[in-house]
Amino acid sequence: MTLLNSVIAVCALSAALFPSAPAQPRRVVVSVALMNLLFCPFGGMPVCHGAGGLAAQYRFEARTGGSVILLGVAKMLLALLVGGSVVQVIALIAVGVMFAKGIGGLWLLIFIVMFTGSFAAAMGPVPWIVISEIFPTKIRGQAMSVATLVLWASCYIVSQTFPMLVDTIGNAKTFWIYALCSFAGLIFVVFVVPETKGKTLEEIEQSWSKSQGRFLPRS
Repeated sequence: MTLLNSVIAVCALSAALFPSAPAQPRRVVVSVALMNLLFCPFGGMPVCHGAGGLAAQYRFEARTGGSVILLGVAKMLLALLVGGSVVQVIALIAVGVMFAKGIGGLWLLIFIVMFTGSFAAAMGPVPWIVISEIFPTKIRGQAMSVATLVLWASCYIVSQTFPMLVDTIGNAKTFWIYALCSFAGLIFVVFVVPETKGKTLEEIEQSWSKSQGRFLPRS
């Protein structure tokens, strides 16, 4: 998946969007390798380039080196100061409203950056931590494989359907649909996903049997 999305797809897309300066496969591979070699030992999540992110930035005219720096700084600030799915929902609703009213420019960019930053701090990395903790030891390997497949399949569906939705129902309704999906995910997390902080894997596993397949209420 990393090879297809972060190398082959990125290089092919960059050649189509920037024919005069396409991304070189060797440089893309080296940059992904360096990011993971340098940051993973310090607790960073494995990262890679993405064709979907490149397409979105190009569509919203974030096509300079400065836009990448702005996006990175905003993500760090949101992760440190706010974070969470609530910001993600609010930002998506705001982007939809701005598209519906024909408002562009700096404010549109700000709300898009708010969404990407909040996603990078919450719904992006956290599911990978959750699926590594919540499954009983007996089925953890198989269950994580299925969960990983579902996650990547969902990413693929979103990246493939985004341009279709934009062309069919427009930008505003597309982002409102994403806001609704994000809100549903927020409700699911609040009422279903347990708090595992301070619990060992054995304690999490015991909570499955005690509650007959459902987690016990948060303590």
